[in-house]
Amino acid sequence: MKNAHIPFIHNYCDRWCERCTHTRFCKVFDIEEKQKEVNADSFDVTNQAFWNYLSQTLQSAMETLQAKAQELGIDLSADKPLQKAVSMNVALEKLAKEYGISISKWLNTKNILLQEQAKALVLIEEEKLNNFANAIEAIQWYGHFIGAKIHRALLSFESDNEADDENYDNLGSAKIALIAIQRSIDAFALLYNNLPEEETDILNFLSDLTKMKKGLEIQFPTAWQFVRPGFDGI
Repeated sequence: MKNAHIPFIHNYCDRWCERCTHTRFCKVFDIEEKQKEVNADSFDVTNQAFWNYLSQTLQSAMETLQAKAQELGIDLSADKPLQKAVSMNVALEKLAKEYGISISKWLNTKNILLQEQAKALVLIEEEKLNNFANAIEAIQWYGHFIGAKIHRALLSFESDNEADDENYDNLGSAKIALIAIQRSIDAFALLYNNLPEEETDILNFLSDLTKMKKGLEIQFPTAWQFVRPGFDGI
């Protein structure tokens, strides 16, 4: 039973198998990777350590980020909802789609800068280089993924629905979107420390991510409590 497949675990993951800590429980992973030999246990510590590192980076950098954003007139608090009811859904999907497009363009435009920064980190510390590269990879991976999961979460959504079995899938999709958003925020916090010349772009991306996070939490107030099969305790 240790390696038994968990039903539907693949529905609420981030589809990033290389960094997943639960591939040994996923039937879809087995099907897609049946020609490869993967020791899933070897990923567990490394992956969790990376996400923990990003979270710690965010905690230590957020005060600085908030102060700088305020100085530049960029709102990271997202206290004000995007819009109300159904119109908020439209705004969320639009913002998520635009964010994904902007991230792709930004990464392409800044490719040389990012490579130069990586080369500079080689001379300082390998761990810092790895964390920098991993943060870039996380931002790229989740760029369009967030929009796809927000779209799925909002399918057939009604503003007066309660969190019951009828919108079970909506809640699961909303939760993995929130996780992807939070990981992107953490990753940008790490980049902020390494790319001070890009602070305006980074803070604008953080503003968009924070708005999406707040909007999802308003539309799906119980999303964080959703228990994803395999990942969250069962």
